[in-house]
Amino acid sequence: MGTMTRARVALLVISAALAPSLVSCGTKDDATLAVYAQNPALKKSVSPVGFKLEGSVDVVFDMGHYASGSVKVDAVSLRIFDAKNLNVLARAKISPSTTFVLPAELAPSSKITASFTIGIDQLTTQEITDLCAGPLTISGTVTRADTPEPIHIGSNAVSATGCP
Repeated sequence: MGTMTRARVALLVISAALAPSLVSCGTKDDATLAVYAQNPALKKSVSPVGFKLEGSVDVVFDMGHYASGSVKVDAVSLRIFDAKNLNVLARAKISPSTTFVLPAELAPSSKITASFTIGIDQLTTQEITDLCAGPLTISGTVTRADTPEPIHIGSNAVSATGCP
């Protein structure tokens, strides 16, 4: 056997020996809090005084199975951004459903989905332009009690229904 062939065989033997340990490390669930936004929806609809904004987004809090303890979430701050990352529709009221109360305590292995409603009762002309101009994202931060670093979250881009 040549030197190159022996080196390749040795590399294959080492790779085969390490493969099970690498796979087993990757199969454990995360040991920390993961937070993400999903199911964004925005709608321009008619109100008695003009047009209004209605919408929603879900924020998912997913604690890993191997977390060392619970985590307390103090605040969730969400805003609506356009493709240029400009905060648009700043008057939009974005509030959690009545079933989600902050601060929230999350235990290891827990997964909570909090639905947030979005609304403006009477849209201005500029707000209608911003809403209907193109895709928007609902982004923000989640603040935890145990760390000063916020968790940044953002939804997929969504176009408002009810626009021309």
